Amino acid sequence: MHAHRFQEATDFIIKNRSRFPDESTAYDRLARTCYRLGDFRNAFTYMTEALARLSPGKIPASPPKGPYSQDAALRALCEIGYVLEAHGVTFFLAAGTLLGFVRNGGPLAHDRDVDIGIFEEKPGVPDIAGILRAHPAIVLPPSARPGDHYFTVRCQGIAVDIFLHDRSHDAVSFGFSHTRGDIQWRLAPFGLTQASFHGRNWLLPAPASQYLSGLYGDTWQSPDLGFASVISSPALWAVSPYTRAYYSVARARKYRMTGQHAKANALLAQSPICLAPDLCLQTSPEDREAKNP
Repeated sequence: MHAHRFQEATDFIIKNRSRFPDESTAYDRLARTCYRLGDFRNAFTYMTEALARLSPGKIPASPPKGPYSQDAALRALCEIGYVLEAHGVTFFLAAGTLLGFVRNGGPLAHDRDVDIGIFEEKPGVPDIAGILRAHPAIVLPPSARPGDHYFTVRCQGIAVDIFLHDRSHDAVSFGFSHTRGDIQWRLAPFGLTQASFHGRNWLLPAPASQYLSGLYGDTWQSPDLGFASVISSPALWAVSPYTRAYYSVARARKYRMTGQHAKANALLAQSPICLAPDLCLQTSPEDREAKNP
């Protein structure tokens, strides 16, 4: 997978499926290789199998406390900012991080990562992969390549998502890859402006309200813990319904495995492809025990 040999990875998983720790893990890996091949329909199908075959013993009743905190997120954001600025790269607050700063004055308490945006001058410029890989405090996945549209890294234990934005005369677009049908958002053109938070000046899309309503809808000022921009954002552009459904199931599986059952159910409810009723009605072990004393 790191070498981008996705078809070989798919063939390997199918041949060695019985050697994985359990069926759910094997189907999860198979779904991920199909996704990277751009086979979003099979990626969705295999991910539903991965969710359906989760062992009850792997489903905790409640979530453990994770490493994410608002202070840690702010420190990671500052560290990434210093690294990019040292290489002359201009970045701005984006997506959920922008939402948190505009609505609450800082990172969202319930978020899971930090989001920043960079305007791409031309494909592969600036070389974000090269800049981040050279820094010892930032963990960049081995699969990342120059020219990628999106990077996810870890800094000080916090996940940081970096989106390269393409500008044209009538829109700004950004997403996970250049593969047709993959996640991509399209917004009205915007500039950048400065705003001060936590004793530092940050660049934000201007006007921020236009960016946020485009990405999250007109109700962006009201918290919605079940909303997922990869599934239900009004800015999604030319995205396959199977891609959106894949993310509803993949993220629901992740949340189910960490005991966040309400969020898992909310994600499954947003799938544009119908799911089996038993997948959408999964409950926590405590709920099942209460129903079956």
